[in-house]
Amino acid sequence: MKLQERGVFFKELFRKYYPEAIQCALFYLQDLTLSEDVVQEVFTKLWEQHDRIQSIDNLHGYLLFSVKNGSLNYLKHQAVVDKYHEDYIYQAELEEPLPEEFFDTIRRLVDQLPPKRREVLEMSVVESKSYQEIADALDISINTVKDHLKKAYSFLRRNSQERISEYILYFILFSKN
Repeated sequence: MKLQERGVFFKELFRKYYPEAIQCALFYLQDLTLSEDVVQEVFTKLWEQHDRIQSIDNLHGYLLFSVKNGSLNYLKHQAVVDKYHEDYIYQAELEEPLPEEFFDTIRRLVDQLPPKRREVLEMSVVESKSYQEIADALDISINTVKDHLKKAYSFLRRNSQERISEYILYFILFSKN
């Protein structure tokens, strides 16, 4: 399909199914802005994977299924974020406060990681992505993802005097985004 034909096709597809896709996402997310983001992401993925469209028998069903999955994935991710926040607060109440110098040290060490390794670490810790999701997003193997994470954690442990909890790392990385 030529680019111009693809553009016309997607414009029609968007016009025809966007309202129903928004309703589907709203059912799960109960938030119009989030629903629009999820639906836009689904249409973007369809655009990027335009070669697969001819092999989809029921495009309408596929689109709504994708919106449902995108909505549920968002909710799942949000639950993980909320759990980290709760766990962090609970752990912070149990432990003595760490000095600001410790956080500065960890931030500095994270900044010293090679860019790809830091990106893998952020995707794992902040975005709660699985090894497979990271591998797919960065077009690398799962073993490469595991290797990056192993080396990142090893570097951080080796170069800091304190134990770095995942909660602390999450908030250091999260505060950068």
